[in-house]
Amino acid sequence: MKIYIASRFKLSKRVETIATILENQGHEVPVKWWNRVYMIEGEGPVNTQILKERNDLLPPDRFYSLPECKYSYESDFQGVKEAEIFLFIADKEPRNYGGANVELGIALSDHKPCYCLGRLPNSVLYYEVKRCRDVWHFLDLIEEK
Repeated sequence: MKIYIASRFKLSKRVETIATILENQGHEVPVKWWNRVYMIEGEGPVNTQILKERNDLLPPDRFYSLPECKYSYESDFQGVKEAEIFLFIADKEPRNYGGANVELGIALSDHKPCYCLGRLPNSVLYYEVKRCRDVWHFLDLIEEK
């Protein structure tokens, strides 16, 4: 199955480990936002994590004018749309999420099965998200479908 994984950059090592487990179990994780490399004019290849740290400091008009911003949006949006299953990897304690919540909203509006590892804040808008104890529990749940 095609699985889109959403999370935050600070959890990217955990995301990468889970993506590897899913792929080893025969699933496809086509969008790997945590490993993107962009060719930046005058710099060459720049990892997405470095770029994020640098670009987070930009004013919105400059940030949204970057070609890599548009590319990331298009890639992530299409990844959610094409996925069969959506997996949200959250922290152990509830916190607010940015872009991952937008991606989750897209998946929910498409009536995709949505799952979460970790804890999301209490919100009625997370009602349809199935909670998983760990990646193995997630795999058991999707195999039951």
